[in-house]
Parts: sequence; C-alpha cells; structure tokens
Amino acid sequence: MEKSHLNRLRRKYPDALAGKRVVCLHIPDEFEFMDPALITQLRTELARYVTVPGGEPEPGAAPSGGPAASLSNSESPEDRHR
Repeated sequence: MEKSHLNRLRRKYPDALAGKRVVCLHIPDEFEFMDPALITQLRTELARYVTVPGGEPEPGAAPSGGPAASLSNSESPEDRHR
C-alpha cells in the first residue's frame, strides 16, 4: 500500500478508522480478481491479524476479540476496483 492509498482510506472512512491501525499486507498487485492464489495469500496474511472465515488461525494470530478481531466490508466489489 502506498502512502496515497492510506491517505485516501483515511479521507473516505475517517470515523471507521478513528483510533485503528491500518496494516499493509505487502501483497504485490499482480493477481486477477478472485485469483485462487491471491485468496490463499490473503487468508495466510490476514490470519496474523484476524480470524479468517473458513480457515484455522495461524500461529501468532490475534486472539478472538483482539485489536483486529474482525473486518467489516462496506464496499461493493465494484468499489474495490476503482
């Protein structure tokens, strides 16, 4: 994630991000939409911070109810590709 992306998130969702940490997963932008390899990598990286539905938590993952216990999805798939 570039600094401009973080700034855009903070401008668009100031209330949702207030007092929260944004984590960059450092996944290269080289995947097609819903690429199975991307989904696998996202599950692996996210498991360090949240409980991922459909998967077991990775060692070192934040405990349920921890600082990053859940993610909300307020955007449609179309919004994510703009």
